[in-house]
Amino acid sequence: MSRISEFDKIVNERKHSIELLNSYWAEYSGPSSWQFWLLLVLFILPLVVTYFKIDRNKAFEIGFYGYSIHILISLGDLLGINMGFWNYPYQIIPSLPSLSIDTSLVPVCYMFVYQLTLKNRTKFYLYSVLVSGLFAFVIKPIMVQTGFFRMYQNVNFIHLFLLYLLLFLAARFISYIFKRLNKGTSK
Repeated sequence: MSRISEFDKIVNERKHSIELLNSYWAEYSGPSSWQFWLLLVLFILPLVVTYFKIDRNKAFEIGFYGYSIHILISLGDLLGINMGFWNYPYQIIPSLPSLSIDTSLVPVCYMFVYQLTLKNRTKFYLYSVLVSGLFAFVIKPIMVQTGFFRMYQNVNFIHLFLLYLLLFLAARFISYIFKRLNKGTSK
């Protein structure tokens, strides 16, 4: 079998598994389930709160940090799902498995830590570690207990905690670089 034929076979198998996940979503996780509506609220509510509570004078800076968290968490989640480390049995959109928690609630919480600590960077790191712990050791275990999140291959909550730490640090670094670049152009 040629290399390209083998690749095509893998793509077809993946397409089949996605079709199975879409069928599962339609039967158990779609708009006919209460879990769908809870996830939709958990997606929309943090965005509404952000609209009303974000510091308008620093909205771009805070929003950029939140967007960085959002992108990094989405990529980390996608990697974890594709590697078979975890997945989400209930979803708003089957093709975007972590849409509610990790793409709305998590970035918004980190954005508010960023906003709260704009004048005191030491507290930023302390509060960000606490938020990481909250997500890894409180929110995710609740999600596991209620069936909203599944972990595989010996992944544990300490791994998730370390991932949250890595992601907020990376987002902070990216934001810092762009903030410095912006200061250089405004002189």
